[in-house]
Amino acid sequence: MYQLPPNLKVLREKKSEGQEALALYLDVAKNTVSNWENGKNMPNIKQLQQIAEYYKISMDDLVSRDLSKPEVINMVLMQQDTYGHVIKKADLHEITAALKKMKQDIEIITNKIDVAG
Repeated sequence: MYQLPPNLKVLREKKSEGQEALALYLDVAKNTVSNWENGKNMPNIKQLQQIAEYYKISMDDLVSRDLSKPEVINMVLMQQDTYGHVIKKADLHEITAALKKMKQDIEIITNKIDVAG
């Protein structure tokens, strides 16, 4: 279920901010944020990404989880606090590549130690 309109309001209120703060961050009018919260209009994909980054949550959580439920919002925010930021798919690819390279380097070093040993 599409949860963006109520989630925008929940996240904004959780930060104790007015609509102006998000509008300023996104360089849009305050009434644009109001229209999103009321379901009259929807942000484009770039704006969705920026909103997710602003609140430090995933786009999936932003649009599909019911953040009005305390257990859900608390879990999402706890993940935010634990990890400091949401890991994006591009970051995961870089991390995976770096780990593979480290594994290869360890194998080379281990083989050199075995040969010398």
